[in-house]
Amino acid sequence: MTDRLSRRAFASAAAVATFSLATKSAWADSYPSRTIKIILPYTAGGGSDPFARVTAQYLAKSLGVGVIVENRPGGNTVIGATAVAKAPPDGYTLLVTTDQTIEVNPLLYKRLPYDPLKDFIPLVKGAETAQAFLVSSSLPVNNLRDFVQLAKSKPGHLSYGTAGGNGSPSHLSMVKFMRETGTDMIHVAFKGTAPALTEVAAGRVSAAIVGMSGATPFLQAGSVKVLTIGSVKRVPSYPTVPTYSEALGIPYEPLVNWTGFLAPAGTPKPIVDKLIAEILKAMDSPEMTKQLAFAGWDKVNQTGDDFARAIVKGQAKWAAAAKDANLVPE
Repeated sequence: MTDRLSRRAFASAAAVATFSLATKSAWADSYPSRTIKIILPYTAGGGSDPFARVTAQYLAKSLGVGVIVENRPGGNTVIGATAVAKAPPDGYTLLVTTDQTIEVNPLLYKRLPYDPLKDFIPLVKGAETAQAFLVSSSLPVNNLRDFVQLAKSKPGHLSYGTAGGNGSPSHLSMVKFMRETGTDMIHVAFKGTAPALTEVAAGRVSAAIVGMSGATPFLQAGSVKVLTIGSVKRVPSYPTVPTYSEALGIPYEPLVNWTGFLAPAGTPKPIVDKLIAEILKAMDSPEMTKQLAFAGWDKVNQTGDDFARAIVKGQAKWAAAAKDANLVPE
């Protein structure tokens, strides 16, 4: 009797599952039928903003529906990311964000209102931007070795600015740099890249490590100079700038920032697959290629499971840097 009931229950569950799959399939076939919203947890004009907007324009044309970008900054990207994590998993609310949201925030907060690994489906890691080591154009150094020598001659005298403050990617990258080079500098925290580099350009702060995308306007203005770029190989848009390993003459594994698309967990696979395919087309468009080159981004186009595995590896790298910084989650 029990065995019959078990078989009956299993058959009933299978029927429900089949109906659910059929419903999701029909749902996916009609997707999209209304406006898609892309939430960007940063202020307008930031490094990821053009990436999100170029993609949105492409998706609107290819999918035939409205695609809007909504800037929702605050709380080190927590506010915008939480909104997407709690959104219906129907493909109509997407997240464009960076490693800050998925890899770094778990190191800063004991209780995040979202789980980076469970509440999102990685779609496409679109691009990476190497972090540039920048100093004022008036600082009397011409390369990174000169800077290290200057810093060692005046321990605790030079300062460095960070975009985002304690625990931000730029802060953890500078802590890693100081440990690797045996230097000691004063940390000055800023709310973003622009205010940090404004102070570097004015000579009130000695140096900063920020993403190349945010540094580009200052480099074009000639108010700061780049001593090295934290990439594995030289960046095509700055071919004369050495990597850390080249500049220091030692093996150096950089911490690289990325930007990419994620969807709420539970989004049906057919919709996920469709979004991935369309985002990849947007990444390969002439408009995106031009934008990435201008802002110092390198195209990656890493998708799905590969993107997810990269996130796990990235979390481990940032965790090691946070340990070096004696960072304690709040």
